[in-house]
Amino acid sequence: MAAALTGNRRMVPLGSRVRRPNTGLLLFAALFVAMAMLGTGGAFALRAVAKPPGAIQRDVASRLPTYVPLPALSLTLSDGYRLRTLHLRVLLEFDPRTPADAVKPYEPRIVNALSSGMSDIHPSELSGSDGSRIVKDAVTVAANRELRPLRVRGVLLQEMLVR
Repeated sequence: MAAALTGNRRMVPLGSRVRRPNTGLLLFAALFVAMAMLGTGGAFALRAVAKPPGAIQRDVASRLPTYVPLPALSLTLSDGYRLRTLHLRVLLEFDPRTPADAVKPYEPRIVNALSSGMSDIHPSELSGSDGSRIVKDAVTVAANRELRPLRVRGVLLQEMLVR
């Protein structure tokens, strides 16, 4: 076998392999240490971000929608032969950021628009589930028209009685 001679290095026979330290084990150990450091840092970061229980309850309450009740309504409808009365109690649902005080001044205008919008509805149309949908649509249209910059998200019927 021939040996190669290089500078200050040891002589290694040609064709033989030089053993290197196990780099896979070193990479695994470095990865393990890095993951442990990230986990510890993440735990400290989450502890600093965590909210106290009272703040969580206030946060949930701030995401609840704003509900504004309209005054009890009694609308007169005609079926061609006699007059029928529609009694309504309605809640308007708004975005959580909308203050209820901003809607209160517009209640008389909403009621007026609703009474004129409901005059075209025949009392026989108000029976069944279609009746509640028709009333909700009429309230939504009247409220959105009067509260132009604000937007009604939903209408909840508390009471609907046709006599």
